[in-house]
Amino acid sequence: MSRPFFARGLAASAVAALAVTGLATPAHADAPLTVSLLSQLNGKASTRQDVVTTSTSLPFTLTAHASANAAVTFSYRPAGADDSAWATIGIPLGTSTDGYVSADWSGAPLGVYDLQVSATDGTTTVVDRRLNVQIDNVTDAVELANQYSGLPYFTQPYASAGETATYATVTGTTSATSGDVALSWWDAADGDFHGQTNAAVSQVTLKAGGPFGMPGFPPMPSVYGGSFSGVLDLDGFDVAPGAVVPVKAFRGTDDVQPLALASAAQAITGISVDFDGVAGAGITGHATVVDASGLPIPGVQVRRSADDSLVGYTDDAGTVPLTQTADSSASYYANANNDAAYFPEDGDRTVSVESPTFASMTSVEPYLADGTVFDRDEYTDGDLALQVYDQEGAAVGAGLTVPYAIYRSGATPPAPTIGITDADGRIVISAALSTPGSYTLAYGEVGSTETDNTDATFLAGDATLALSPASGTAASGGTITYTGTLAIGEEPLSGRAIDLSYAPDGTSDAGIGAGHTLTAHSTTGEDGTFTVTVQDPSAAAAGSAAETGTLTATTAMTPDSEDSTFAGNADATASATARFVAAPWVPPTDPQPPVTGGDPQPPVTGGDPQPPVTGGDPQPPATPDPQNTVQLTGSGRQDRTDRLRIVVSPDLAGRKVILRRLVHGHWRKAAVGRIDENGVLVLKVRDRNRAHRTTYKVTVLSGAHPTSNTVTVS
Repeated sequence: MSRPFFARGLAASAVAALAVTGLATPAHADAPLTVSLLSQLNGKASTRQDVVTTSTSLPFTLTAHASANAAVTFSYRPAGADDSAWATIGIPLGTSTDGYVSADWSGAPLGVYDLQVSATDGTTTVVDRRLNVQIDNVTDAVELANQYSGLPYFTQPYASAGETATYATVTGTTSATSGDVALSWWDAADGDFHGQTNAAVSQVTLKAGGPFGMPGFPPMPSVYGGSFSGVLDLDGFDVAPGAVVPVKAFRGTDDVQPLALASAAQAITGISVDFDGVAGAGITGHATVVDASGLPIPGVQVRRSADDSLVGYTDDAGTVPLTQTADSSASYYANANNDAAYFPEDGDRTVSVESPTFASMTSVEPYLADGTVFDRDEYTDGDLALQVYDQEGAAVGAGLTVPYAIYRSGATPPAPTIGITDADGRIVISAALSTPGSYTLAYGEVGSTETDNTDATFLAGDATLALSPASGTAASGGTITYTGTLAIGEEPLSGRAIDLSYAPDGTSDAGIGAGHTLTAHSTTGEDGTFTVTVQDPSAAAAGSAAETGTLTATTAMTPDSEDSTFAGNADATASATARFVAAPWVPPTDPQPPVTGGDPQPPVTGGDPQPPVTGGDPQPPATPDPQNTVQLTGSGRQDRTDRLRIVVSPDLAGRKVILRRLVHGHWRKAAVGRIDENGVLVLKVRDRNRAHRTTYKVTVLSGAHPTSNTVTVS
């Protein structure tokens, strides 16, 4: 991956500059010549885009460690080719006494290749190879950021507490948008990577103009990727200002870079406290420790000024969590030395803060397990509650008080009851719902004694269950479709479990669904309805008696959900009959032999036209195409609304529906909707003609040939 906004590893000049510092260990003259390829360890490399550039083909980096002052060359060949196929990647770079060298490979071809690094001292050449490396533009790519001022690091001075680690902060980008990037550092002494830790990826979106975002060029598409920041524990590394640390970042592919530590360790210059939630009787927050550049410092010890007690150590974001009593003052300090006491002359930094009150940190929400409409038989203690959250949306703990009152809507509210949150931040409310109707739950803020204008209204009544049609008829071997509706008045009850049973009469073999079972289960949808079919598996012989049976639907005990105490039964039932009619019996006739011999007769022409044959048994209509059939039913009440129900094939789910009504001989649009996944749409239209009948027409836009039907409603 390329680094247009950061330094590109350690080039020859930069490496030479590091050598001048005298911090690297010089090689012995008689030391053997060595070279190791540190990158592409998993046999993969990627040119996939990330947020750093808008180029469509990105370079990736090869990094090696070689003997001091050796000349290094990177090269490649098609996998398995002979040695004459090696081609050089970039320009050979000389190494400093630190021994690390990197090169970016621009324009790398996609495919499988062998990679090689070679080192020579003028008389001897050694190589290290990575065979069968897959180069693609699909695998996630990752890139370390080589900060010009060096990697920030902090060495803990807390020997008495056993905390003396050195932490270096590493950042970078990746083509991934979530998950983690694995970070580690390489030790030349044992030739292995150490201190692995995971850095979380945060999604980043870059919108750029033309090449490299320059104005005046055609716009480029957005590039999606992620950034990461993590902390390496350098335990075992010889830490010194400016020392070179070979760092590896891995996410699908790797990026290995020799990164120099900053010229000085981070010094504590500031501490701040922010509050962000509620926990039981306290306010939660976090302290943040930064250096003079405003960068977070990991591993810093934070203490309370009142008694020097330990709060904790800062994480990779420079923060440590804390809890403080509500509406109180406290001081904290970041400790810069081994002594636990506060000594500003030794670099300790302090901050004083005042925590907020509960009211400014919490919110109260009503909890209605059964929804805003439910049957009184479904109600049980725990179905009504108040839930208290902190400002981050997390449930608070026990011990907070909230005033509430529950009463019939429109009645005079009673004096508030003071509820106390349990360990889950919930106040369970017991209600006497002996009379069906609308109820109001009013409540106030945490810590107050009066309810305010905040409330929730719900309807608790007696549900009814209906099946339509009440008497279903189909040809023998056919199917009858029933629609069930569970509601309180005109308010549907959704998500309720329904038990279904079918009782055939005599020797009938019909049953529920394609399996012709005698029992089944269903659940009401958002509109309170469900659909069930009774099917006859085979047509009876002509002239056979009709097969009949009874379909029964009963509300069942709805089980608990993950976050609800709802486990109720509306205790409602409904029945409908089914009748499958065989074709009429027709007496057989003796077949007549065909006439043979004689001269062929001309067709009869002329004469008067004959009237069509009438009478006899009616013939069944042709079976319609289910995608061109629409069922429209309706009901209405005086001075209220007309309710229209449209049923079509589920294959038409999502199709637009236009409902029109006949007004003075003209069709006027009344409502518009879309068919749901079950092939059903329920529309409510305000009835404006009181006791008069209204004729409606529905049109389902199902393609080139829209389907229509009409119904008249009182």
